Amino acid sequence: MAGNVVFIHGFQDCNFDPQEKGQKIKERLENCGWKVFSLTYSEGKPTKQSLRDSTDKLAEEIRKQGLTKVDAIIGHSMGGLVACDLARAYRALGIKKVIMLETPVSGMPAWLLRIWAFIWQRNASYDWPSIQAMKKGNEYFEILFRGWPTHEIAVFQIEGSLGKFLGRFSKTPAWIRTYKFPKVRHDGPDGLRGNPEVLDCIAKILAT
Repeated sequence: MAGNVVFIHGFQDCNFDPQEKGQKIKERLENCGWKVFSLTYSEGKPTKQSLRDSTDKLAEEIRKQGLTKVDAIIGHSMGGLVACDLARAYRALGIKKVIMLETPVSGMPAWLLRIWAFIWQRNASYDWPSIQAMKKGNEYFEILFRGWPTHEIAVFQIEGSLGKFLGRFSKTPAWIRTYKFPKVRHDGPDGLRGNPEVLDCIAKILAT
């Protein structure tokens, strides 16, 4: 067995099956010997849970699985922020690699964040006040990524078709290694969490 990998979802997560969301990633990586756990960090209903609360919720879900060690974590969209926070805050888990799937790692302008939240709000587990941590310039990002270039935890970003647009507002820091797949959609079963080329890229990152 190569080790344990946790996959976590993005923002639009209120009524979804985490196993379904991560099924293709699970199948691809388990063929390489990894043990993959698709977990949730939300309450499964509209809540005022903050991103920081989400990290603690995810840690609780990991404990429920009986895991004491996680070798790598993959986070889709907003889940990438929770993944980084978990790796930073719960060092005893031993996370060595964080792979983000098109995560706004520098935050989003307030106007764009409001549009995004409005579109997805009915399907999301977060109300507007609880996601303002994702606003560009918020101290959440300063705290989250403080000292990361010197950490032993390797961080990767995989961008899809939204990358070029989001790149105008949310720059990925140079110390995060980025892989670009401009023709692959952000979401959906054939998007970043299901596209064969992206899955191969994830497998290669974990193998090195």
